[in-house]
Amino acid sequence: MTEYYTIRKNGKYYGRNYCGYTQSETSAGIYPKDEAIAYCKKFIKSNDKFEAIPVSEHNTYLKDAVIADLKQQVTDLQKANEQLESSHDTVWQELVELKDVLTYMGVDFQERIVK
Repeated sequence: MTEYYTIRKNGKYYGRNYCGYTQSETSAGIYPKDEAIAYCKKFIKSNDKFEAIPVSEHNTYLKDAVIADLKQQVTDLQKANEQLESSHDTVWQELVELKDVLTYMGVDFQERIVK
């Protein structure tokens, strides 16, 4: 059974179909182990850091990264929702105050309010 690897150079992944490098973990190419190792060995004397990463390890990292990103998005959305609710309450209070002022001035607007 052939093992598959991704190739990472200085933190960037070698893309699919041998097409350059990408920052995106999800766009990393997957290569047979022997090809990935041979590719990395070609550059052993360079100052670049090459890694051949087993797909199972890459997928675990990718899953964890996606979960962390989704958790952050949920947190951000919750904060945004709290801000909207707070703004809604403020606007509603201002409308109530405006209604009180208009009522005091004798303005009849009850028929125009739509809930």
